[in-house]
Amino acid sequence: MIAYQRSFLDLFMEWRIQPLSVRHNPLKAMSREEIGAMLESEGCILSDLAKNESYRWFIQYEDAVVASVSLKNISHTMSYAEIGYGVAEHRQGTGSATAL
Repeated sequence: MIAYQRSFLDLFMEWRIQPLSVRHNPLKAMSREEIGAMLESEGCILSDLAKNESYRWFIQYEDAVVASVSLKNISHTMSYAEIGYGVAEHRQGTGSATAL
């Protein structure tokens, strides 16, 4: 898993509007700038879980970024968080998310 890089923004935006993504996880509309700011603000190092409100990692397969995994809605008092993932449409159904 690798940390967010600005070159991933277009891929991430594309994944958000894929038919299956919208069907199973309808997300609020966000501008390119809002999405970029969100991705920039997310952490990727869990050693200090209280440092960020959310965390995200990107998955690379055969030199292409094909998915992202997120940890968000973290509740330190209740000891839980939401885990989410998004997979590029051309990799859906290939076991990419299962391997995560």
